[in-house]
Amino acid sequence: MAAVDPEALYILLTQDCDILHHDYDDEPDIELHIARPAAEEDGNLFNAKNPRSLQFAAADRLYEISMHERCRAPRGCLLGHVPRELNLGEDLIRTIIRWTANRYLRSAFPDAFNERLATARRSMRRIEAALKRDGALITGIFLWVDPSDEITPEEQYRIIMRLTAKEEVLEQPATEAAALALTETIGQEFEGINGVEIVDYQLISEADFSLADMRTMLRWDYDYLSYRAGTPDDPAPTAT
Repeated sequence: MAAVDPEALYILLTQDCDILHHDYDDEPDIELHIARPAAEEDGNLFNAKNPRSLQFAAADRLYEISMHERCRAPRGCLLGHVPRELNLGEDLIRTIIRWTANRYLRSAFPDAFNERLATARRSMRRIEAALKRDGALITGIFLWVDPSDEITPEEQYRIIMRLTAKEEVLEQPATEAAALALTETIGQEFEGINGVEIVDYQLISEADFSLADMRTMLRWDYDYLSYRAGTPDDPAPTAT
């Protein structure tokens, strides 16, 4: 583990019972996320929407976690130290847990569907810009994609989209209006993508997103907005 950054938050991922385990041979290490101060808010990185980076606010500061800085350290390094008196809140703790788990449990869409989004560069750039500005207002974008497997270039994918937001966002006229405008932007951009037919798109409260919705819809995690250096025909980085 690198030298401790005094400006960073070190967030323990290890279960409480393992942290307190009596035997250092059985439980020698702890696992942590390093949350570093961030200079600029990016709505794409809030609420676990991006699989590699997560932003959040705590104690009037903006922090960002990189999945690639997830690390382990000897459990003995905790001896003689006490946690900071900083309450992250239950919602944020659940978000960090879900974001970490999504690294291994992310939704898998058909390759042909992903490629259609990747080729729509202009639409993806516009969606990315809208999310960067107001993405912190929504907690997720969920898609029902039909069919759920690969199809020929002549066929179309039909999708239903739901953007979710917390009740407090929808209760305030200003934030509700901004979230609705974001929903409209994303829906309209999807309507212009070749090979994709958007049947319906709506902004709804998290309270109205049901267990049945969770069973039939997949979270869209925005990886598709990351085509910077390659092309849709060569999306993966070249090995070095």
